[in-house]
Amino acid sequence: MSDKKEIKACIAFLETNPKIEYNPYPCYPAEVTQALGFMEPDYDYLSHYDVLMESGKTIEEYDLDELKTMFTFINRGERFCDGHIATFVENGELLRLLKRMLEIA
Repeated sequence: MSDKKEIKACIAFLETNPKIEYNPYPCYPAEVTQALGFMEPDYDYLSHYDVLMESGKTIEEYDLDELKTMFTFINRGERFCDGHIATFVENGELLRLLKRMLEIA
């Protein structure tokens, strides 16, 4: 996990409610790319994601392993669907995940 200063900088950026530009593919700001690289990947994220979604937990209840699952899910989803990351940026979930990471750090 990265240092708190870097996490706080990404949180500050995401709190500005950035809109992702498309040209024709999404062009992610450096802060978004950096935020997705803070956690080590969860190599079994698909099975963990299903369990996490069935648990009914909120982001504010996630532990470190669950955060890893979500960050991996968000990052890997872009490979299969352009704009997958943009959804999490624009609906505020990436911001909430980073805030939870900062609480745990």
